[in-house]
Amino acid sequence: MVGIKENQKPRVLILADMDAAFQEDGAYVIRCPSRQIWDGYGSFIRGVLILVYKLKIDQIEVIWTDGKSGLEQWKELMRKHGISEECLNDSNYLLKYLHGLDPSRWFGEQSALEDVRDTVTLLQQHPLLPKNIMVKGYLLMKERKQLISLKELSG
Repeated sequence: MVGIKENQKPRVLILADMDAAFQEDGAYVIRCPSRQIWDGYGSFIRGVLILVYKLKIDQIEVIWTDGKSGLEQWKELMRKHGISEECLNDSNYLLKYLHGLDPSRWFGEQSALEDVRDTVTLLQQHPLLPKNIMVKGYLLMKERKQLISLKELSG
């Protein structure tokens, strides 16, 4: 297990071209550092598609946790690290007009329920994902320690 030793700065490890994602209890676990997945042709979705075809996966389960994504403080942390208001405004403009993304969503201001619904829909409608693949969505309610399916949440 990779960990952080005392007095060691945290670091990011990018494990590229792994034979498989981490396997736990018969499931391949792919961790996503962000709750938002909106790029159907980005590296995260590409990784999911590779696993589906290489490992003959027949079901995908999307599990997001409730509550805040932790990204709400991004802008404040950026300011503390010297990122100017002008730079943040430029980023908002570029996200919106160059990339077609909602800046508030990119900065993690959407609810977990909306995020899991959007991700499930993106996968279900993806043209490269075989239609026989079951895609399910869940919200992990941390306070109640309960996993609730989108079907239950939708009524």
